[in-house]
Amino acid sequence: MFNAEGQRLLKKLRKEAKEAIFIIEGKKDKEALESLDVDADFFLLCRQNKSLQESAEEISQKYKRAILMLDQDKQGKKMEKMITHYLQRNGVKVNRRFGKRLLRLANSNTIEGI
Repeated sequence: MFNAEGQRLLKKLRKEAKEAIFIIEGKKDKEALESLDVDADFFLLCRQNKSLQESAEEISQKYKRAILMLDQDKQGKKMEKMITHYLQRNGVKVNRRFGKRLLRLANSNTIEGI
């Protein structure tokens, strides 16, 4: 499915999953990442009955690192910008590159489309 660059990226993602929480939009995104053998703690933004600010505060109580794996549509980009701001304000180091690179390599705008 993925070329050599994609396989290297997946290997890095699997390693990072041991130390960071993966922030995703929904259940189908989680299923897509798990199908790639990414064993991580996932935080599903769309399953929360909280604001992004409250979600960021909750995440920061347990994690110091987060990997954003959000869709690159209009809504996903807006959520990415906002949650990044709130997480960083709460002392969480945020990685947005993994998600964007994975989507580019899969030729998809959505995580569930991988």
